Amino acid sequence: MISPWVHFWELGVIFYNFFYFTLGLYLYNSGYLEKVLKHGWIYVVLSITLFTVLFVNKVDVNMILARVPLAVLGVFGCIYISQKLQNVKFLNYVGQLSLEIYLMHWFAVAGSRIILIKLGFRNVIGLVIIETVLGILVPILMYKIFEKLHINKFLFAR
Repeated sequence: MISPWVHFWELGVIFYNFFYFTLGLYLYNSGYLEKVLKHGWIYVVLSITLFTVLFVNKVDVNMILARVPLAVLGVFGCIYISQKLQNVKFLNYVGQLSLEIYLMHWFAVAGSRIILIKLGFRNVIGLVIIETVLGILVPILMYKIFEKLHINKFLFAR
């Protein structure tokens, strides 16, 4: 017997978004992306503009007519930005340590939140910025310490 809490029909959500996956796969395999991304800054500007117009006019983004162009322009914009940032050494380093950051970030985030709130710091934007920076830098520091202690292989299987 299937439990009533199992959402068997969640496959509908997967198939609903399958269009975007297929579109991206088609664009990638057709070679169209290389042609389009020569002028990729246009897609960044267009996607931001379209999103702003839709948001300001309170257009229902769940409408298929609003969602598809926004998704396509957003994908082109993200690909263009990621291509421009691929030579930034710090981002490459953070990318190489993404598993370690993911596994250890909660130490820094939870600890800093508790300490800052106990000290009376209540600015939400400030908390987000501080916790984001600490959530990236503290795991990198911990990784370096674990590397010097030669226990990385036991913790991260690397």
